[in-house]
Amino acid sequence: MSVLNQMLKDLDKRGAVPLEAGEAPLALPQGRNWGWQRILLLALLLCLLLALAWWLGRQQAEARPAAKVPTAAGRLAQAQGAATQSTPAKAIPPPPPALPKVQERRLTPMISADKPGTLPAAKANKPAELMPVKVRTEAALPPPIKAQELKPLAEKKPAKIPVTKTHSQGETKGEPKVQRELLTPAQQAEQSYQAGLLAWQDGDWAEAEHRWRQALAAEASHQEATLALAGLYQQQGRLDEAAAVLLPMSASSPAVNLALARVLVQKRDLAAAYRQLNLLPPTSREGQQLRAELARLTGHGQAAVQLYRALVEHYPADGRLWLALGLSLEGQGDKSGAAQAFGKAAASAQLSQEARRYALARQQALGGAR
Repeated sequence: MSVLNQMLKDLDKRGAVPLEAGEAPLALPQGRNWGWQRILLLALLLCLLLALAWWLGRQQAEARPAAKVPTAAGRLAQAQGAATQSTPAKAIPPPPPALPKVQERRLTPMISADKPGTLPAAKANKPAELMPVKVRTEAALPPPIKAQELKPLAEKKPAKIPVTKTHSQGETKGEPKVQRELLTPAQQAEQSYQAGLLAWQDGDWAEAEHRWRQALAAEASHQEATLALAGLYQQQGRLDEAAAVLLPMSASSPAVNLALARVLVQKRDLAAAYRQLNLLPPTSREGQQLRAELARLTGHGQAAVQLYRALVEHYPADGRLWLALGLSLEGQGDKSGAAQAFGKAAASAQLSQEARRYALARQQALGGAR
């Protein structure tokens, strides 16, 4: 840059014109800028320098020898040359001396005295080419063994087990005997009862009825089948058939007797139901409560009071039993006892609100209000 500035200054000095005394310098027009000329001149000089540098670099590149790219054959030759240089060359042995030539002698043919016209066998001095070559014959190989013809194996038939038949029975002693276990009537009844339960669960009532009848046919004292068949008839409204199924076992089974009493209650024959429960008193709480209620409804008030008193002693928290006892005592004319029973019923939390109001009202009416 300093060289360029010096050149620009020299150009300014050469172009400058000296002014005479009293002459004013020329005024350049305002608004004209001369800085762009310098910039243009600098750009031209820079381009020239870049072109010169490029030309010099090209000349140097052409002067250098081009590097040869080694090929595969060249690399192999270089490797072999390096190997030969690394290993010393072995001395080549001299060739063997030449053998002296043997003069060939011609043999005159001689006629054999024994057999005229025949030449005697050559004994020696024959060239190697004319010497007979004895061929060694190998020992003869044994003849190949003939393949034996394969015969198909005879199928073995299973041995027959001797069978001896008895005159009395047509069974064989060699065959195993299959023992078939026969079901007892109780087992047959239980099997039919279970099959009826499955059919009833599937909604097939006809199949359930058929199975339960089979169970009773196998064993008439099957209690579960009896109750199941009677319950099916009861659901279908066939009350007479249900009573007929339950009646044979009603005298021996409290559960069957209670079921028969319920069927009679459903038929609205309360007296017959009460008599049936008296024949075989029930052992369950539900059966005893039904018997006491039937006694009260059929006019057997004293028996009803006794039965309900026995029940409230075992189940004192049941308000329904106290309410039924109060009604039974009121029917017998025992107002004080009835008022006490109604008070117990009103204090029970097991009764509904309406039943408690009724019990409280009966207690107040009988003069036992608290």
